[in-house]
Amino acid sequence: LPLFPEAGDALSERDPAEAVRRLAELPGCAGRVSLVPFSALGTKSGLLAAFRPDEAKLQGEERRILVAVSPQALSPEGVYTAII
Repeated sequence: LPLFPEAGDALSERDPAEAVRRLAELPGCAGRVSLVPFSALGTKSGLLAAFRPDEAKLQGEERRILVAVSPQALSPEGVYTAII
């Protein structure tokens, strides 16, 4: 993620629990990372590493969100690698 470059190695981790552990070790990230369950076509269930940003605005409104990231593309075109 270009906006969070120091997390690159942790976010490329294939094991989401290990990704969360590694993200939590980064300065300012303790207590802000978690595992988020998901299901998708072709995937019975899974877990994604997620973090809570300091702030986020969606359509001009400030929101409390989690950003779940995946080491694999989340779309057939390979465009998406995160879910809000």
